[in-house]
Amino acid sequence: MTKTMKATLVVTAVDGTVWRGEIDLRSEGAAKPVSMQAREFAAPAQSTAEPTASDLKLPARAFLSKFASKASSAGKFAFVVAQIAQGTVGKEVDTGQIQKGWNQNSGVLGGPYQTVYGTRSKEKGWVNSTKRGKWVLMDGWQKAANG
Repeated sequence: MTKTMKATLVVTAVDGTVWRGEIDLRSEGAAKPVSMQAREFAAPAQSTAEPTASDLKLPARAFLSKFASKASSAGKFAFVVAQIAQGTVGKEVDTGQIQKGWNQNSGVLGGPYQTVYGTRSKEKGWVNSTKRGKWVLMDGWQKAANG
């Protein structure tokens, strides 16, 4: 014999919209026990490798995917500057080049360019601004992969 039951379902979205409805549930008899075994899963290893000179020879998207995709916004900024400057410390890079490089790879970098990213990267010591609209890599920019 099939038993039925009514249930009310209420779903609230992040924006506060509420959906409400009724559902008819039917009993399909006793369920068969399912054997479950406890397993431990190791967390995926995060790469803490720092970029090398050979990594800078990769196409921009590959380089940024490998190093910048998991970095903070400050780190992402440093990696974009590094990719444009080919890792040369002290080489001036124009803000326009950075914006263009960022926006061409915004999918990998997680969104559009924001000017505050340069400020945050400068606070970390990975880049410096020599004058308005100009950025240079600093020694230790590779550490942006770890922080």
